[in-house]
Amino acid sequence: MASSGSFTTTEYEGRSLTFSWSIQSQSIANNTTTISWNLKGSGSYTYGWVTCGGFKVVINGSTVYSQSTDYRVNVYSGTTVASGTHIISHNSDGSKTFSASAQAGIYTYAVN
Repeated sequence: MASSGSFTTTEYEGRSLTFSWSIQSQSIANNTTTISWNLKGSGSYTYGWVTCGGFKVVINGSTVYSQSTDYRVNVYSGTTVASGTHIISHNSDGSKTFSASAQAGIYTYAVN
């Protein structure tokens, strides 16, 4: 398993989200890794903000962060939307890969 990584969602109205993660700690006894993760605003629209809502972050099929579309944030490039930690169990040989996804609605006059 790598020690860190990131991905950026598809851009809409000049705004996207970047999910990044890094290893916080590992337990050989429990055969687990705890990762720290962060979700930030990004994209080519670098001036001003875009209203976002309906956030969701999924790691290995488990929703680790969720907000309804009623929860809206003015997201600048670099705005931290959410962050947290998540424990990932390894395979019996100590190896592990994991999947992650992030989504949000970008609002102009209606959700998109």
